Amino acid sequence: MYSSIDSGLTDLLPDNDPQRILLHNEVHARPSQRIRLPALVVYVVVINEGITREQECEHLRRLPGQQTLMLEQVAK
Repeated sequence: MYSSIDSGLTDLLPDNDPQRILLHNEVHARPSQRIRLPALVVYVVVINEGITREQECEHLRRLPGQQTLMLEQVAK
């Protein structure tokens, strides 16, 4: 799978999560959304190990346009 990637770089990759294939298949199960230009696309990743949902919600509220984010909207 990584034959075209420098073996030194693969050491930097995290271990495969047991749900990686499931998530990959879910993400690719539907056609991509069309984005009309001009557009701004923002991708946010939150690593939330060791913090509460309340802390995560407070952090996400600091993002532009997310000041009214409710705890119920934060994924469990």
